Amino acid sequence: IFAANYTPDFSAAPTDTQLFSLTGAGGLSQLTGNRQSADGWCWCGGILIQWGTITFGGSGSSHKTGTVTFQQTGGTRTGCPPFPNACFVVIPGLQIDSTSTTTASNTIAIRDKSTTQFRYVYNSSSSSGSDDYPGFYWTAIGY
Repeated sequence: IFAANYTPDFSAAPTDTQLFSLTGAGGLSQLTGNRQSADGWCWCGGILIQWGTITFGGSGSSHKTGTVTFQQTGGTRTGCPPFPNACFVVIPGLQIDSTSTTTASNTIAIRDKSTTQFRYVYNSSSSSGSDDYPGFYWTAIGY
């Protein structure tokens, strides 16, 4: 295991210190990346993993839609690359307010995805749905 400066292979990528190891076949495997608590990304070998949080904002609503862009030039995921080849999957998970006592049915779905973004749709059987469920966490995996 060793550390080295590494610049990901995409336009305007920042150089960062990364942790590497040698594989059994003598290849190189990257073990670390940009790790932020709420939003971040990392290369694990040849796989790119990205994660983040979305806050719906505004007053309660039973329906919300939006678009999340993978590459960012500001915020906690600055320098986060788009997927160079493919995004395999985006996995969403609803947040629930700690004081919520709702019994509403709520769903979050990924409408479509590409190498640069994904779109989501949130629906609730309650008109105050986004007050009880203020947003969602997401994880995207690709290469």
